[in-house]
Amino acid sequence: MKIKLQELIDIEEVLEALSKLPDYRRVEKKIEYNHRDIIFGVMCSMFLGSKNMIQMHEWIEVNFNEPYFKELINQEGKNLKIPSYPTVRRIIINIDSNKMEEIFRDYFIPKIEINKDSQIASDGKMMNGSGRKGKYEIKRNSGMMNMVETKSKIILAHRAIGSKESEIPAFQELLKLKFSDEPFLHTFDAMNTQVDSLNAVHNDGKRYLAKVKGNQGNLQKQAIETFEDEYQKENNSILTIKDKRASIEGNKWVRRETSVLTSQNDNLVISNEKFNHVKSIIKQVKYTDDGSGKEKVKTHYLIANFKETPSYFQKSIKDHWICETYHYHKDMLTCEDDCKLSINPFGLSILMSFVINSIQLYLNVHKPMNKKLKMSNIYRYCRHNRDFLEKPS
Repeated sequence: MKIKLQELIDIEEVLEALSKLPDYRRVEKKIEYNHRDIIFGVMCSMFLGSKNMIQMHEWIEVNFNEPYFKELINQEGKNLKIPSYPTVRRIIINIDSNKMEEIFRDYFIPKIEINKDSQIASDGKMMNGSGRKGKYEIKRNSGMMNMVETKSKIILAHRAIGSKESEIPAFQELLKLKFSDEPFLHTFDAMNTQVDSLNAVHNDGKRYLAKVKGNQGNLQKQAIETFEDEYQKENNSILTIKDKRASIEGNKWVRRETSVLTSQNDNLVISNEKFNHVKSIIKQVKYTDDGSGKEKVKTHYLIANFKETPSYFQKSIKDHWICETYHYHKDMLTCEDDCKLSINPFGLSILMSFVINSIQLYLNVHKPMNKKLKMSNIYRYCRHNRDFLEKPS
């Protein structure tokens, strides 16, 4: 199987988009290298397996002035000067990450359909190569708050976060983005189950499925008591679904039991003065067995501003963790954690997301014809294909 870059991205559209990135260099007479071309070269090197800034520069050093690359960037016949490692690094760390993120969204969101059946999962990921331990300075790792459309497995948007606690304002910023007018579903972890976030989702006409834990003590207590009070009734209205058989997740056997208490008519199942739109309480019991013979049991409670069946909620809870699949690809395919970049790592991280999304879109199209095709297969084909960058004859 041979794959060409043109099958993964629209090169002209990408080049035009990258040309809109502001160039941090002020004195035009001293500019020897095209800002857009170097960033595009870094992206190409990622498709071909570069994992850190040194490898990215080495790839540019070898390929930047080759005919096939100059044809891609519309610089045929010109003798391009090879940029040094400091030049490439300075351009990458000075990427306007906010503008880059806007370009990213404008490119990918039109390529997928977001409708009333869509689910957008949000979760944060720390970039373990972005920290620094020096003699006089210690810089903690930075992170990204990500939104993933679970059906297409496409990352839709990011926001930079400085620590785990800063996920909350980053998530609330992401909620302001308009992906679709349809009432799609938002899922997120317990940290982001905040009054302002729930109200923002509901007031925007969207649905949410939010986990409640100890950090929402009063809400968790109210959800548990309401659910258990109904459960104690002889003819309760709770509906339950159980997995028919255990499934393997990682190296563990997992079974789930999901129960749902929904409000009657248009009433609310929980009354709260700060938010008045909870119509379902979901209790999920998760049984895990790692082969040691001791089964572990975990119980979680969630709330939702709509009513649905237990099977729908069970699938939505499981689909939320597709965002972890994206994080896995970041770690294993583009090796984000191996790229030691402590100054503005966000621009480079968005370029890595660009690579992963492009491969995922290709997989979505070709997976129905080849059930064995995987992200890792496609990435491997790109890396070992000498003709990957050449335009079709």
